[in-house]
Amino acid sequence: MQSKILTFDMNSYDPNTIIQSSDNTMLVSIYIPTMTMPYRSLKAHYYSDSESFCPPNIDETKLEGRIDIGDWQPNFQQPYYCKAKINLNPSETLVFNISRFELKTLGGMPRVVNALSFRDNLVIASYRENLTQVLHPQSQPVGFWQIVQTDYERIVKLSMSYRRHACGGNYVVRDGLTIEQPDIRDLNYGAIMCVWSLNRPYYYGRTDAAFRLVGNFTFSDSCEREFILIKEQRWQTDAVKKLCRGEGEDTSLDYNLKHSRSFVVYQAESYVYSKTQFHFEAKKTIVCGSKTMVTFASTRVEVDRQTYRNNEECLWIFKAQRGFYLQVTFYGRFFVEHSENCSRDYVEIQHKEDGLWIPDVRYCGRDLPPIYNSSTNQIQIIFRTNENVTADGFSLFVRSHCSLVVNVTSSEVKTIYRPQNLPYRNLRTQCEYIFQSNEKDKLIKVRATSAAATFSYRRSSNQGVCFMVYKRDTQPATKHCELEFEERAYNYLRLTTNENGEYSLEYSFDTCGGNVTNSHQIIRPQKHEHLDVYANNMNCVWYVTAPADHSIVVRFKYFNMEERRDHLSVYSGHAILGEKRVSQLSGNLMDTLPTIIVDHNQAVINAISDSVIAASGFEGQIVFIPNCNERISLTDGNSPVSLARNYATSRDGKEYMCLYRINAPKGYRIRTDIKKLDINDGLSNCSSAENGQCTNDSSACNFVEVFDSVEVKQPSMGKFCNAANTTLFSSYNDAMLKFIGAQERSYSFEIILTMEKSECGTTDVYTLGVDERYTITMPQNHEATYSPNLHCTWRFKISRPVLLRFNYIDLQNVSQISGECLDYIRVNRYYNFHQLCGHSSSYLGYEWGVVDKKFEITFHSDATEEAKGFQLVIEPISVCGQTYSHPNGLLDYLYSVKNCQTNVTVAENTNLNFYIWDIMFGDPNEGKHYKIVDLKTNTTVFHRSEDILKPVAVFLNTSTVRIEAVNVTFGLVFYSISQRTSIPGCGGTYTLHRGLIISPNYENERMFTNCSWIIQVPAPNSVKIKFLDFNMGTIANCHLDYLQMYDIMPDGSEQPLKTLCGPDTPREIIKSSSNVVRLISKTTPNFDGSGWSLSYNIV
Repeated sequence: MQSKILTFDMNSYDPNTIIQSSDNTMLVSIYIPTMTMPYRSLKAHYYSDSESFCPPNIDETKLEGRIDIGDWQPNFQQPYYCKAKINLNPSETLVFNISRFELKTLGGMPRVVNALSFRDNLVIASYRENLTQVLHPQSQPVGFWQIVQTDYERIVKLSMSYRRHACGGNYVVRDGLTIEQPDIRDLNYGAIMCVWSLNRPYYYGRTDAAFRLVGNFTFSDSCEREFILIKEQRWQTDAVKKLCRGEGEDTSLDYNLKHSRSFVVYQAESYVYSKTQFHFEAKKTIVCGSKTMVTFASTRVEVDRQTYRNNEECLWIFKAQRGFYLQVTFYGRFFVEHSENCSRDYVEIQHKEDGLWIPDVRYCGRDLPPIYNSSTNQIQIIFRTNENVTADGFSLFVRSHCSLVVNVTSSEVKTIYRPQNLPYRNLRTQCEYIFQSNEKDKLIKVRATSAAATFSYRRSSNQGVCFMVYKRDTQPATKHCELEFEERAYNYLRLTTNENGEYSLEYSFDTCGGNVTNSHQIIRPQKHEHLDVYANNMNCVWYVTAPADHSIVVRFKYFNMEERRDHLSVYSGHAILGEKRVSQLSGNLMDTLPTIIVDHNQAVINAISDSVIAASGFEGQIVFIPNCNERISLTDGNSPVSLARNYATSRDGKEYMCLYRINAPKGYRIRTDIKKLDINDGLSNCSSAENGQCTNDSSACNFVEVFDSVEVKQPSMGKFCNAANTTLFSSYNDAMLKFIGAQERSYSFEIILTMEKSECGTTDVYTLGVDERYTITMPQNHEATYSPNLHCTWRFKISRPVLLRFNYIDLQNVSQISGECLDYIRVNRYYNFHQLCGHSSSYLGYEWGVVDKKFEITFHSDATEEAKGFQLVIEPISVCGQTYSHPNGLLDYLYSVKNCQTNVTVAENTNLNFYIWDIMFGDPNEGKHYKIVDLKTNTTVFHRSEDILKPVAVFLNTSTVRIEAVNVTFGLVFYSISQRTSIPGCGGTYTLHRGLIISPNYENERMFTNCSWIIQVPAPNSVKIKFLDFNMGTIANCHLDYLQMYDIMPDGSEQPLKTLCGPDTPREIIKSSSNVVRLISKTTPNFDGSGWSLSYNIV
């Protein structure tokens, strides 16, 4: 009887608990109340201190044995369960001879488990009645037998023996498989039983192929004592065929195996090798008109003289799995009636492509045809005869493989998929792909893409299937294991792999451009043959056509092209016209990948490169979206306008990308009030609760973005994911809003658009006259502070070099949270820009030559507290005839001067210091010199008539000088002031965007010195310092003679930046962390160095 030991719940069970039964049997019941509950695994470790009384396992070394179990034995007088494993070597049969099995029913509950059972992968045999003299064979490598006694049934006796025979086994049927008599030469061997388990190969798809057993046999004993049985499908079924002596005179076998599994059983009461003979061979037969799936085994077709008939047409269709191809090999004899062009009798092979059968080759005559390799995974072989001659026929076999030779003929991308791993997952397949072309001037491109892991092999997440790539047979191979790679070569390219991972190969000529009529198509530039960059002298043109009422969007996965010289342009319509250009991209845009919208259902994309430097290129995706763009004109009669819109996305993946272009009369700006944005319902991480702007984690959110002007490269004034009563002002009389909705939901928003008189003044492009000065003061209405939410841009064209002089800058300081400017001035040139904020007095900005031709000044203020503003003077660079009074400045001789005089006068209690970067003179036959005259003493303090090619310092004891430049073609000279109480050249303050500093002449001043220089540029910029020369004496005096550099932080504190000493010039470029740097140079009377010189720039 059963008694409960323990009941527990899986959620509350203590895994350290030990459950112990009172006998050697324990029943574990698991109760699951509903089928909807999730399954959980149950693992238990069980053991016993008592040695098992069950019969032992039968391993490969046990040739024979005996098992006796009865109720007279104490251990078998109570319920018990015994299970013994069986292990066989290949080509073996283990036979149990059950001489007696007696079972007695005690009544009560009916039996659930059979008392005696045998099991392996193919055969299950169970017994629940009394037996005598029953044979049970097992031929699988692994199996078991078990015996169970319960309270309701008693096993009175089990007496059986077992013996291992070296015959039989488990086999997959293949062409040529043989079944032969056991090679056992013992004359007294006795009884034998062999079982061959035959399993048909597993085929996908329909097949009319079959196997038949063909052979002969000779037996010496009677039909009851020696015979062969053939069973189909299940072991328990009756035999479908019996072979023995006396069953007629026929001693041959030609039997069709009808099911996926068959058993061949040989049994003899007294086996004698010399008196018994049998040999059977499995042959695969294919009937005419069959369709066969070819896996890893070859498939034969034979036509002999008996089956070669007149007026016959026979075809065989063969198919391999995706990624495999078919190979046909003729062997032995080949004799098909010969005729011109094989027009009478012939064998023809066709391949299937795009649903059509394409003839490839046709054979006749007596010559054995060459091996045929298909280019697709389906072929059909046709054998056709006329009414005249018959011949000997032919033999061939068809096998599948993954080797392919491809003739590349166009730029159309075609795809090869990896072979499916059938029928065995772990079978490695050697695959080879050869791509070749007769067009010598065109590159073959192959792009391989693989998954990170497969069934058979585990890899890291960034490793794919490994390929060996050969560009010529004579060249060494290149190994690729990346998830994605490209290779290019002229004429020939070969890839090999023996891995079974997921991969695909795209191949084509490496050309670019073409017609794009489908959404989500990828575009890439033409690639260089050897380097991982795009090709030189490239001119790719894509003509894009979307359905009517759709816009075209180009999104980039990456973009990096040579700055200015190489570029990608997008045009509206199907013509490359300057006025139709929507955008032109150039440079490295990896940090801010662009998205281009064309408000038209037609576009042209043009990628151009020059003959020199190239970069990684780009990958763009072209997407077609519904056209929801609008144009809104504000006038005195309709301002303000409420832009209230509702959209809903469907399940087909359609997204919205709407552009709203707003314009007003000149002299006005656009005020944008975002009142309602209901576009991210349920997404909490999209925006800042303070101002509704999208956060850094909002890449999956919908948004509205406001742009200052509708022109190309218009600056964004903010990207908003939720409304927070935000107000923005444009710099111009136009603006643009962009709405992006990609998630499946309904969207609604309301934005009020109003035109207002601009506080920025004129924002038209202003052309500066040759000698004209232009001043921008903000605020322009003489208010104490500028207004919030301003965004003004002034654009200028110049015809000669200009200087940007900021008389003062008084804006909000850099944000202590983000490190970025809250309010800022942005100075934008053609290829770079600087942003300025914080506080600076008398900052002399930039000098620009005519090479720039145009530039922009942008002022932006946020919605928080404001400050005094700024004043900027834009003036021509004209050194001659000028008087300089700023504490530091530069004299830039951009043009040749014949006789130029310049005065520099600074505060009376200071000394002037000049740092000459270089001076170049003109015609040597004319007079030339560069001279500095002290106006207080009217003496010449510096004179040079030869070119100055390396920095020179001139330290003076005066505050006013005249500089004479005669026949100078080019030159750059910086000046600064130092206090008269210190030695000449000791210290100073520098507020230029770039400069040159040279230490005092220590050779003349052997004393204790402590000189300090300040370099200050507007926030949030920093300072980049490069040393031109450096020698602060021997290393031994580093604690005495050195140069220290400090960052001066916004709170006035100083943090060490760098300390330098010794005689070696630093090679590194030093970059500050703040916009203010202090330099302190100290020397002692024993100083034996020569000093230092450096240049700096704003970054």
